[in-house]
Order: sequence, then structure tokens, then C-alpha cells
Amino acid sequence: MPTGISQAIIYIRAVDVVSSPLSGISAKFANLGSSVAQIGLAMTAAITMPVAAATAVSLKAAIALDKSLHQIQAVSKATVPQVAALGSEIVDLSTDIKRSIDTPNNLAQAYFDIYQRVSDADDAMSLLQDSTNAATAGFSTTLVAAKAIGQVLTVYREKVSAASHISDIMFKVIDRGNVLFPDLAQNMGTAIQTAARIGVSFEEVGAAYAQMTLHGLSASQAQTSLNRLLLAFAHPSKQAYDLAKRHGLILSANTIKELGLVGADRKS
Repeated sequence: MPTGISQAIIYIRAVDVVSSPLSGISAKFANLGSSVAQIGLAMTAAITMPVAAATAVSLKAAIALDKSLHQIQAVSKATVPQVAALGSEIVDLSTDIKRSIDTPNNLAQAYFDIYQRVSDADDAMSLLQDSTNAATAGFSTTLVAAKAIGQVLTVYREKVSAASHISDIMFKVIDRGNVLFPDLAQNMGTAIQTAARIGVSFEEVGAAYAQMTLHGLSASQAQTSLNRLLLAFAHPSKQAYDLAKRHGLILSANTIKELGLVGADRKS
């Protein structure tokens, strides 16, 4: 019996299916059908086989996407029609080269990661689209972008509607600093957790990254340096506290909350 989930993949390589000659294709079903059955997928000759028969890549893509959709259904408890509709939407997104450079399965894996953060189908799709836009513009993958944007949303307790603003800040860092999107995306976690805890905005974190990378630090080095700076305010040693005080600066979380990073720097 078809699960209905794998029916979403009928859009994969749709152009190939339409343009390829289908004569003699039924002869291939016997051998191909047994292989599919062993994998345990509910693929049917009427729906999935024409797609799989178009190219070998299509079969691999279909199998991978079907597996990811099953994973999504397991965590979301969505109905079969809902997951099938999601699969169609994901494939449509993947075939629009102006919006995405990822495969359907990569987008489905990104959606799976996102859903585990937001636990809402509409929010997950909205964040997937924002992440796809960021990934395409930043020459990265949707999963990398989704993890980065999602992490900022979680740490700063922002709603999904703030995703595009977070993406904008990241691209300003790239524009004004000297760092690529994938490197920035994968080297923010430690610093933003400390920053959020002591009241430093993501805008200020971004400004710090831009300045540090512009002056020769890598994204990884900038993360380490910024985190140490923030910790110096949150938990200063006596030596650091006394030294800063002699220069008119009180090292404390309250100082950062009141003045921000820029204000604290100017005061020092």
C-alpha cells in the first residue's frame, strides 16, 4: 500500500520525465521494482517509477527524500497528506534556482532540523525559506544557514518573524568585515550565548565580528576573542577588574547592559 509520502517526489526531475521517451519503460519495472521493494518504500509504478526511471540520480533522490519525509512525519506527527504536501512544496523550492541551490533532500533535512527548534509547520517553512535565501546569497547550504539563524532565534528568544532581520545582520558583517557566510554561520554559537546572557544585542555582536575579521582575525578567532571579552565583563578576575577601574571602566554585566559593547569601548 502506498504511504502517500513518496508521492510528493513526482515533481523531482519533472522536466526530464516529460522530455524523455517513455517507450519500453515497462520492461525496466520488473528489475527495478524488486529493488525498491527491498528498501521498504511504498513507491508505485503509476507515480514514482516514471520519475525513478528517468535517471539513476532521480531514483537516489527519490529514496533520500522519502526517508527524510518519514523522519519529518515521525517528529511532527503530521498526517500523510500533510507530509506529501510538504514534500511537493520542498521540491518546488528546490527547482527554483533563483531561490535555492540545494537538492530536495537537503532542504528536507534542513526542515527537519528547523522543526525540532520551532515545532510549528508554518514557522518551520517560513524559516526554511529565509534560510534558503540566505544560503543562496551566501554560497552556503540551507542546513548551515538554518542552524545559524535558528540558533540566534533560540538564544535571543526571538520569533521566527525575526529571521530575515538576523540574516540581514549577518550579511552586513560579511559586507563590512572579512569573512564568508559559511565561516560566520559556523562560528557564532559560543559568543552569542554569552552575549545574550549578559544583554548584548546580536547587532553589536555582528559589529564586533566585522571589526575583528576586518583586522585579520578568522571567524573562529573572532568568536574566541569576543567570548573572552564578554566573559571578562560577566565574570572579571580581580586583576582585570582593578586594571579596568584605573582606566575608568567598571567590568560588570551591568556595564555592558547599560553601555553596550560600543559604549563600554568608548568609555575605556
